[in-house]
Amino acid sequence: MHISGRISKFSTWAGAMLVTLLGAALLAGCGSPPHAAAPTVRRHWPHPPAMTLNPKAHYTAIVATSLGTFDIKLFAKQDPLAVNNFVFLARHQFYNGLRIFRVVPSFVFQTGDPKNNGLGGPGYYVKDELPPTVPYAPGVVAYANNGPNHNGSQFFVCTGAESKSLAQYPNFTEIGQVTPSTMAVVKRIGSVKVEYNPLMKEMSKPVTPITMISVTIKETS
Repeated sequence: MHISGRISKFSTWAGAMLVTLLGAALLAGCGSPPHAAAPTVRRHWPHPPAMTLNPKAHYTAIVATSLGTFDIKLFAKQDPLAVNNFVFLARHQFYNGLRIFRVVPSFVFQTGDPKNNGLGGPGYYVKDELPPTVPYAPGVVAYANNGPNHNGSQFFVCTGAESKSLAQYPNFTEIGQVTPSTMAVVKRIGSVKVEYNPLMKEMSKPVTPITMISVTIKETS
């Protein structure tokens, strides 16, 4: 599939019809049944979290998956709303046990949906912080969205050279960047075998499910 087609599909449903970058409606999930969420983990709130970031601190997210662990240097100073939301969700164990439900080779992988099919979110939206802090490229982590100021919990990690084409549509608020020493894990996830996803009409459904085991936040001064 041409990269233009991949970009036009890169957003998420948030209840009803998905509004993509190019104005078309598209489902951005996998065709498998939703993975049941742990009943003890809260995954819905009526409004965005209050700002709790320490302006003097540096934040790193340690993402443990079934294919290895990678670290994200969070853009707390550049994109405080985005990072505050991500830290809030991670500290509430929102991401634990969710699937990496979409992998587009040489482009991105997508996760952070409590329904594991592209239809879910935390129950609220966070405003955009644009333009992007750094150019979209392998290692950059940003929120998937379904329109302006519609960032929830779903995010994507750029894995290959084709992610640079997102610069044509710089509408994705960035969360951070994967550390160089852990990029091998990102590339491993981005190169898994995929099969046809009937909802997305693309080859993006991992043949073997990939689980995000936990997201741990490290705060340093």
